[in-house]
Amino acid sequence: DPAALPPSCALLAAEPPTFIRELRPVDVVKGLDASLDCEVAGTPPFEVTWLKNNKEIYSSKKYAMSAQEAVFALNVTNCDVSDAGEYQCVISNDGGSCSCSTRVGLKGQFRDTDGKPRSKRSTSLLKPPSFCVVAGAHPLSVSWIKDEKIIEEDKNFRVTFVNNVATLQIRSVDISHRGRYTCQARNESGVEKCFGLLFVQGL
Repeated sequence: DPAALPPSCALLAAEPPTFIRELRPVDVVKGLDASLDCEVAGTPPFEVTWLKNNKEIYSSKKYAMSAQEAVFALNVTNCDVSDAGEYQCVISNDGGSCSCSTRVGLKGQFRDTDGKPRSKRSTSLLKPPSFCVVAGAHPLSVSWIKDEKIIEEDKNFRVTFVNNVATLQIRSVDISHRGRYTCQARNESGVEKCFGLLFVQGL
């Protein structure tokens, strides 16, 4: 008689979260937004924590956070040099936790003396001195190249790299200085370049 059977119950353990899709690196032009997202499998509900350079960040005008089922996203708005770095997503439930991380980098930009930013994907008309803003994991090395030849500092060229700003100054401009100038930044993760053209007139 089924009615005579004793009651029974089963306690199911929560399946810990595991990543189906992890965060991917993003390089963004200054002033635009950077979007990061990841997806997990496991037993909901989930709790998510976002960190930048090992420090927890919270939803704000700068950071827009969203969760849709098992997909978690972070949107970093109006990016500048201070937004570059390592971002980490930590997801947990009653069964455990998992985390993944990636980097957000700022694409190289030339800035002329008028202060207007130039995308590395466009051609800039340079007015010396010129400089580019560099972001990325340290140690960083920066070099300037003119027409495929590395520029060495001498009486004509002054090269500096201070506070993530690489500067090239031409002391006495003449017709020989016209050409294509490239700012090249390098670290363990790779190489990034931006370039501009210098035209010399009236000499």
